[in-house]
Amino acid sequence: MQATTLDLNLDDIIDSRDLQDALDEAEDRLSDHEDGSFPLSDEELAETTRLVETLRRVADEVGSEWVHGVTLIAEDYFVEYAKDLLDDIGDIPRNLPSYIVIDWKQTADNLRVDYAEVEIEGFTYLFQG
Repeated sequence: MQATTLDLNLDDIIDSRDLQDALDEAEDRLSDHEDGSFPLSDEELAETTRLVETLRRVADEVGSEWVHGVTLIAEDYFVEYAKDLLDDIGDIPRNLPSYIVIDWKQTADNLRVDYAEVEIEGFTYLFQG
């Protein structure tokens, strides 16, 4: 049984392949509606159409790597993301003395120059592009 609504799961970090799955599902729903196999209410039709338009726009803005998996990071999570990234790749020494303070916001701002922005449902996400 098909659900009656489609919701995007807008986490702090999103893989574009998950959004592509949501787009495919929404497009299938529109196709099923058009051939009469799964009628939608006017509200459901409008919401599904809006979702398809939104995700197609985002896919176009992200570009050809969309289908291979692009990491989208919520703008308000980017400082934490930068901290985790630098820790994961070993740019932060393991035994950093506690008296040394890193300005993580400035560090994230410095990294941000390598990222583009895309808006999804009123939220800004960053991706390497």
